[in-house]
Amino acid sequence: GKLLRVNQSICSIFGYEKDELTGLTLHALSYPDDLEKNIELRRKAMAGEIDHYRMEKRYIHKTGKVIWGLLSVTVERDDQGKIGFFISQLIDITAQKTKEEELKQTQELHQLISEHSLDIIFRMTFRGIVTYVSPVVSQQLGYTPEEIIGENGYDYWHPTDYQKWPNQNFHQVRTIIHRLRHKNGYYIWFETSSKKIYNDAGKIQHIVGISRNITERRIMELKLQEREQHYKSLLKYTPVGICSVDTELNFTDINPAFELLTGYSLQELLSMNFTDLILPDYLHHMQEQLNQSLKSDYYFEGTPILHKDGSIRIIIAWSSPIIINNETVGIYLIAKDITEQKQTEDLLKNSEKLSVVGELAAGIAHEIRNPLTSLKGFIQLHQMEDPENKNKIRHEVMLSEIERINGIVSELLVLSKPANENSYLANVSKELDHVITLFEGQAHLYNITIHKDIDASLPLIHCLGTLKQVFINVLKNAIESMPGGGDIIVQVKQQAAQISIRFIDEGFGIPPEQLPKIGNPFFTTKEKGTGLGLMVSQRIVQNHRGTMHINSETGKGTIVEINLPIE
Repeated sequence: GKLLRVNQSICSIFGYEKDELTGLTLHALSYPDDLEKNIELRRKAMAGEIDHYRMEKRYIHKTGKVIWGLLSVTVERDDQGKIGFFISQLIDITAQKTKEEELKQTQELHQLISEHSLDIIFRMTFRGIVTYVSPVVSQQLGYTPEEIIGENGYDYWHPTDYQKWPNQNFHQVRTIIHRLRHKNGYYIWFETSSKKIYNDAGKIQHIVGISRNITERRIMELKLQEREQHYKSLLKYTPVGICSVDTELNFTDINPAFELLTGYSLQELLSMNFTDLILPDYLHHMQEQLNQSLKSDYYFEGTPILHKDGSIRIIIAWSSPIIINNETVGIYLIAKDITEQKQTEDLLKNSEKLSVVGELAAGIAHEIRNPLTSLKGFIQLHQMEDPENKNKIRHEVMLSEIERINGIVSELLVLSKPANENSYLANVSKELDHVITLFEGQAHLYNITIHKDIDASLPLIHCLGTLKQVFINVLKNAIESMPGGGDIIVQVKQQAAQISIRFIDEGFGIPPEQLPKIGNPFFTTKEKGTGLGLMVSQRIVQNHRGTMHINSETGKGTIVEINLPIE
């Protein structure tokens, strides 16, 4: 069994030099598990049973690694038939055997997966003819593999899904969700991943894939989608403003009603913080309320917010924390605009006040006016009995105060008058000219100049006889607020279906904390005022279906704007 002669190829296969191989035995080079079979074949050859043999066997490389070889052996005999030696040819098939082993392992693994996987594994032609399907198909769809192999796999698809996912419409790999028909006729949801396999010529050899039953997951997804659609519908069509903010109060979602409420678009709000809508004076208090909202449900009552156009809206809001996985991630806010409701309530309160004051005024005025007349008569009589005017100052003071009381009574009587006076068509500019002329003397004494900015060709409007009283009260207040002189501008403009009348003065102005109280009975910023003048004026303007607004800044002046409808 010793090696006598070797060529270089054998040396390369075993990793030895020629002189190292010469003299080595078969046992030294052979893998132990394959040696017995080799010895048995050599025995048969030596016994004359065979003249040659071939076998695949493993050898030990010089480095110790195992190599595979294809061994072909021929027996050389002499003339007497005696064996002289063996001629062996060896081909290194290690790479081939490695691939075969890998293929075998892959096939075993594929068989293991196919037979035990809960997912359906399949192979089909490009046209959809099934050439293999794993046994689990019987559990999932009720068919045996034999019933499906040879059939077109797309025939089992739901028609709608097949139209959506045609079998030719993918390149390399695709994952789709579709329905397959059970043998009993109903459909089951599957998620299928498939891949095209190409041959050496670049043509599609077959398509392989795996299908997983996702019916439970799909039903949950569809329910979730339905809920999301309901949620989106609720957000989109509800007339109440709804928004969500994160823990830093940045907007994360907004419905159209909230856009309308604030005047900002969705894109604008998503780049804003909720505190951007809060008035500076309310910011600290509002932040505390919003921080409270992160902990529990909260109710915001009568909160002012800033509209994009600069106006102030009054809202009521309900909030609730957004909790995900036991962690608060933001706040839901449901807000309702109650600005008009608040204004209506204020008007109703003022109307009630005016009604009460009017009833009270009527009684007080009549009760006061009679004794006032007697007192005034007796003082005048006493004045006549004092020809030397020894008590002149006393008489003048008493008469002056009686006139002051009489003036208050007159204003009270205006409050008590019913609103259903007869109206007449009048030119506002002429009414104002008459009032301005009336006050020009007094304005001159205070070094005040009255400027007129009145549109030409103003339309006639329906007036009550008391409208002139409003102009008198407002202009009188403007003059009295400017003891140091200055300018008063009277502007009259037509704006759409109404006439806007503005009185602009340069007087003391009204402090912001007092401005909301202007027009309340007996509230005044003047030393000798009663507060009834503006209250009477507001009542008259309301009777004309108009509005009256006062804007003022301390030290800079006041603007009184009266808007009257043309029709």
